[in-house]
Amino acid sequence: MASGDLTPHVASGDLTPRRTAALLAALAVVSVATKLGFAWRFDGFASGDDLEVVETALAHSTGFDYIPWSLRSLFHPVVLVAPILAAVARLGPLSPHLATFLAAVPTALFSTAAILLVYAVARSLECSREVAVAAALLSAAHWLPWAYGGTPYPRPISTALFLGAVLLATARRRPVLWGGLAGFLVAAACAVRFSEGVLLVPVLAYAWVHSRDARRIGGIAAGFAAGAVLLLGLFDLWTWGRPFASLSEFVRIMHSGSPPPSATGEKPWYHYAANVLRWTGPVHLVLILVAARDRRVRLPLAMAAAIVVLLSFFRYKQYRYLQAAIPFVSISAAIGWDRLRSRTPRIAAVALALAAAYGASASVVLLRGKSQPAVAAARFLAAMNPPPRSVALEQAWAYGERLYLPRVWIRDIPPSRPLEPAAIAEAVSGADAAAFYSNDLDAVSRRVLAAAGMRIDGAFHRDDGKPVTVFRRATD
Repeated sequence: MASGDLTPHVASGDLTPRRTAALLAALAVVSVATKLGFAWRFDGFASGDDLEVVETALAHSTGFDYIPWSLRSLFHPVVLVAPILAAVARLGPLSPHLATFLAAVPTALFSTAAILLVYAVARSLECSREVAVAAALLSAAHWLPWAYGGTPYPRPISTALFLGAVLLATARRRPVLWGGLAGFLVAAACAVRFSEGVLLVPVLAYAWVHSRDARRIGGIAAGFAAGAVLLLGLFDLWTWGRPFASLSEFVRIMHSGSPPPSATGEKPWYHYAANVLRWTGPVHLVLILVAARDRRVRLPLAMAAAIVVLLSFFRYKQYRYLQAAIPFVSISAAIGWDRLRSRTPRIAAVALALAAAYGASASVVLLRGKSQPAVAAARFLAAMNPPPRSVALEQAWAYGERLYLPRVWIRDIPPSRPLEPAAIAEAVSGADAAAFYSNDLDAVSRRVLAAAGMRIDGAFHRDDGKPVTVFRRATD
């Protein structure tokens, strides 16, 4: 294929529709199975945001005593997670492990649906079936949607909604109707996580590039406005008692000029660009470079770049925030794979295998670093006899807070290395037990604990999470 040719490469062995459907179905089954396996096996928490989804859904399904952070729209945990927990709870009490697993089910399903949507978006860009299947595979194997698809985190869900909006925004018939639904899906993505509201910009641009139809653009804008009123305004009125309550709190807290409680990840504006290899992945990036001279790559690469630029304006940056860009990164990489296979098919096949291997490895590494040791320590604390009435925990969310210790007064200690002796002494004063990251305890902090009457009662190591040491008050 000549450089810059707009016509997709079509080899003599192009996939038939039946075989394409079979490959996509197999890919979806493998994807959802591995994500559910991840969700069951890696039962810790990664930042506390995932725990918040579980506790909020339990509060709205089983009466669990929990009040979520005021800047959260409750659309994801209440609409998508709570019904599953309520249905399973009818069969018997929900263990913390089961509740955490079930909270990841919607994420696994939506993120798997996104794989099929990537295929559809690639086809809408006039890619051949083989290129579109390669794009779906590269998206499924990317570590961001693969790993986070096995957690309760929300962005795999908002990404699927965004991809649905992209498809609808270019529907050939009834541009106002389908454009309106596209805008509504973007509003739904925004309700899942507020930052995804910026995705309206690339959707509008994508629709304009495809059609130059002002009616379609108006339909998208109107659909977004209607979705915002319903899913952000009226839904907040129902859940928080005031229209747009959580959105106004989000703006107030996140843009107040000082870090909000528990917030991490404040990075410079160029953080994503400076670390493009890390979040893109080496194989994906190499394939994109191979496609650099192909005109087909311009639109998907522009979409990915636009999403990254828009999200770079936010103060707080984590790689998982970029998941909406990964489908277009994957389509761009698939175009590079297409060029590569036209020259060296064996190397192209190896590239796909390497992408899958890297994605699997990176996903497992990320998930092994969750708070599995702290959760094991929380189970140990809950099983103590007599049960503790109060505990001091370093970074309490890592232990599942009241999810695992529902009838215990918890004193939360901010993490530091080493821990401040005065903070330890204050936290364990009157506490029946305590737990700290083992690596944050130095000789001084151990002497402080001993002087306070605390004795080591257990040490927990699981996967690659921070090891935890549990202390219990000595009794005469």
